[in-house]
This record gives sequence, structure tokens and C-alpha cells, in this order.
Amino acid sequence: MMKRISSYAMIFLFSIMIFLFIAKWINNDTRLIPSCVSNVKLNFIENKNEIRSNYLINIINSNEITYLVMTGEVTLNGIMYNIARRYMLDVNRQGKFISVRIINVDFYRTDQIRDDILVRGLPVLNQIYTLLISQTEELGYIFEQNNSPLFYCRGVPD
Repeated sequence: MMKRISSYAMIFLFSIMIFLFIAKWINNDTRLIPSCVSNVKLNFIENKNEIRSNYLINIINSNEITYLVMTGEVTLNGIMYNIARRYMLDVNRQGKFISVRIINVDFYRTDQIRDDILVRGLPVLNQIYTLLISQTEELGYIFEQNNSPLFYCRGVPD
């Protein structure tokens, strides 16, 4: 009788260990976009308007919500504007791609670019991106869109 109870106890404990391992693995794998930091510099001319920008991008995962914090400066037709804003992202997997939609934009006090100034390359509310994120090293990621690299992002250890 004692042997049968110990066999059941062993099976029960083994089942709990497997369940805990799977639950831990699932919880660690829920982030589709890694937390990381990147410095992005863009220079281009559009409709005879020269646009130069330099951004620091922070991607932050917090309690099932992903934020993109963008700070830096944009020079548009010789006038420099500060940018400081936080985007809340809705992130979904679509096969090997990641779909990202901007669901909220919080402007910090130092942000000088408002709705009346349109700057190409700045995300706007309800804009949708389809990304491919490739891991290049333990904490290094390349964000790509339309088979073209957007930026390299260095991961932040948990």
C-alpha cells in the first residue's frame, strides 16, 4: 500500500514540475517585441523640404503593454524642433511578422511638433506597421520593414 501511495505522489509531483516549467516558459515568451534602446538618424529630402532627424528610441515592455518612447530633434526647412513622446503599441503576431498599431500618443512638455507640423517618418495615431524582428546576438535585434532594415536595437537585460 505504501509503495502505491509513493508512486502516485511521485507522478503527482512530476506533473506539477512539468506544469510549472511550461507555465514559466510561456510567461517568458509572451513578448513579441524585445525591450531595447536604439539611436536612429534620418536625413532625406521630400518635396524640396530637407528633413534631418536624430532620435533616441526606447522600447519598453511593461505588464503586457509595449511602449515606444522617442526623444530627439527634427530639423525641418532649417527650423529645429524637439521631439519627446511616448507611443502605446498594440502588438500582434502574424506568421513570422509582427503587426504594430499606434493606439495612443502621449506628448511630453518639451515636444514641439504638433498635429499641424507633418514630419515624414514620425509615427501617428492608428498607423500600422508590419515588422520582422531578427535577433543578431544575445541582446541585439534588427527591426525590418519591407525587407529593409529600419534600425538596430540593443536589448535591455531583465
